[in-house]
Amino acid sequence: MPSLSRLSAMLFARFARHVVVAAGLTLILASHPASAQSGRGGSFAGTWSVQVADAFGSRQSCSIELTGPGSIMGAHRANPRGCGSALVSVSRWQAQRGGISLNDISDRPLIMLRFGRGGLFGADEAGRPIRLTASGMQSGYGSDLPSFGSAPFSSGCSVYYGQSQRCAESRDLAAPRLAPGQTATVRIVYPFNLRQFPSLGAPALALIPVDTCIVADSCARQSDGAEWCRMRWSGLTGYVVKTFERDGRRRILFSNGCGPG
Repeated sequence: MPSLSRLSAMLFARFARHVVVAAGLTLILASHPASAQSGRGGSFAGTWSVQVADAFGSRQSCSIELTGPGSIMGAHRANPRGCGSALVSVSRWQAQRGGISLNDISDRPLIMLRFGRGGLFGADEAGRPIRLTASGMQSGYGSDLPSFGSAPFSSGCSVYYGQSQRCAESRDLAAPRLAPGQTATVRIVYPFNLRQFPSLGAPALALIPVDTCIVADSCARQSDGAEWCRMRWSGLTGYVVKTFERDGRRRILFSNGCGPG
């Protein structure tokens, strides 16, 4: 039977090995801040190379720094560098399911980017492609990345317009900003149930058909990040979510206006 001193030495040696392994894993993860994206806010933090197409289809390059949640006031800051007018209004970012959104100072989404092989992909309001590539990935994935041109990326839209096959415009990505007492008339672009409270698990009050214009009197982001608006329709008051995902595609359920889509 080993002595007490020998047993203590064995236990200390085993503990030391665990500490060394844990420290090694920490160093490995710290050296690759943006190469393995898990969809969590912190995993997208870092400096990204940006490629955008101008109005003539020419490729322009710049960079953007995405800060983690530990930044000032807990905000996820976005700092474009040398991107000109393409990202001039971008100052924040937010992790979304399957990617991120680039937002303005009021956290209104301007550009939706979807994470795919080799980086983040999306398009601006005019449909011009935007690609973010993490440092060190340019040479390894260059041949696999979608090409630039007058059309959006072949990988599809970050967010689709209702049940159509086209991309939603940036003006329709976020719910209307309504002051107390203010209302907005919106158009349903995907058939959806009016819910009793803002949750997909809430009881359905009625199915609202496509192309119905209804009045929203308040909109708010819920704890899960989804935006819901309270709406009145056919004598009923309930809630409709702004975006949802089905069959691998994220879609808006209503446009921010009653004009034709």
